[in-house]
Amino acid sequence: MTLFAIGDLHLPGGEEKPMDIFGDKWANHVERLRESFSHLTAGQEAGATLLRGFTTIRDAGGPVFGLKRAIDTGVLQGPRIYPSGAMISQTSGHGDFRMIYEHGHAGCGCEMAHVEEIGASRIVDGPDAVTAATRENLKQGASQIKLMTGGGAASLYDPLDVTEFFEEEIRAAVRAAEAEEEPAEAEDEAAEEAAPAEDTAE
Repeated sequence: MTLFAIGDLHLPGGEEKPMDIFGDKWANHVERLRESFSHLTAGQEAGATLLRGFTTIRDAGGPVFGLKRAIDTGVLQGPRIYPSGAMISQTSGHGDFRMIYEHGHAGCGCEMAHVEEIGASRIVDGPDAVTAATRENLKQGASQIKLMTGGGAASLYDPLDVTEFFEEEIRAAVRAAEAEEEPAEAEDEAAEEAAPAEDTAE
């Protein structure tokens, strides 16, 4: 464990709760910002997080694999990152930041939206598509899986109090994660949405 020394006082490095290291710098404007700007600001936030005393974070979803590698190889200063990879959302869900004129691709993968191309979110519907998205994140190096199971304040198309992923879709993600011995994490900003996932998701 890394120790921070302040005079004669020695403090162990703290471990922060799950956080979105890309944060509000891109979430509401992902279609209008260049991803290079978002990556630079995330690197700045990583350094600031370390200076606040947090040596480990569990990133709660987004294109963080490059940042993690930069920190792990000493290119940038920052905390150890346990990445989730792209947030897994459904059409019109909490992680669907597409513009209204961007149409779905029925899970074929042939017409990826901008948010999917940059690794911010994966927009999937049905257990098979959820399984594929989960496995793709694990292939990229995710240490846990982030599911958007209910509405959120930053969403473009869904109310806060809606339930979005079906139970069978949540279970599909959990099965795929368990096969790799990784946890699945569900985000709900309305408490009742968590009920279907309580026995299967961390």
